[in-house]
Amino acid sequence: MKHKIISLLFLIFTSPSFSKAYDGKTLKVLSFRDNHSTALNQNIKEFEKITGAKVIFDMIATSAVISKINTDQLAGGTYDLYTVDEPFIPMLSNFLEPVSKWPKTQLFNVEENLEHTLK
Repeated sequence: MKHKIISLLFLIFTSPSFSKAYDGKTLKVLSFRDNHSTALNQNIKEFEKITGAKVIFDMIATSAVISKINTDQLAGGTYDLYTVDEPFIPMLSNFLEPVSKWPKTQLFNVEENLEHTLK
């Protein structure tokens, strides 16, 4: 499922409607160190070229992720995105935005695709 989500995000953010849409913006990401994050980190330059956004990608040890996210959120949240592994989701549920509150776009229907993915 991680590969599907990563691929989906890549497709969404590299579509023509997103091309240079974030020129001059900075996206700060906190991730745990694993193969998926390493692969994402290796492709940041391509993402930046396509979207115009600058990405700061901080990778930390998996054992420190929950503590770092909690500390960051309690301090007001300096990161735009966190990547977490499924076992951590219940511990972070207070910080999650319900899918129903995600932005609606014509490009991608999150609720419809989430239901399909979970089946």
